[in-house]
Amino acid sequence: IDDIKPATGWTEYDETDKLTISKANENDYVVYAKVTDKAGNVAYASTNGFVLDASAPEIKLDGTGNGSEFCGEVVITVTDDLDVTVTVNDAAAESIITVSDAGNYTVVATDKA
Repeated sequence: IDDIKPATGWTEYDETDKLTISKANENDYVVYAKVTDKAGNVAYASTNGFVLDASAPEIKLDGTGNGSEFCGEVVITVTDDLDVTVTVNDAAAESIITVSDAGNYTVVATDKA
């Protein structure tokens, strides 16, 4: 909190103050504000937190590769740091799916970001 830059009134937006979403700064963040009035009273405020997420969920195929043909069982595992929604051929699915029936399968994983 001591590293917070004090404000002396309205501050015009500065391009250097922004936080860019990229894999380099993915993390959980909390924004804090320290306010001091002219009498010296100090108050603090903060957000409940937020997450910067620039990474897509990971889909791992055990038993075959992406876009390949297979004969036998394939286990599909979807992982992500956030809650993820998974569909197989447009139907809701769990994050671990076992496929053993013949056919074409499209797996889509979407996280909250």
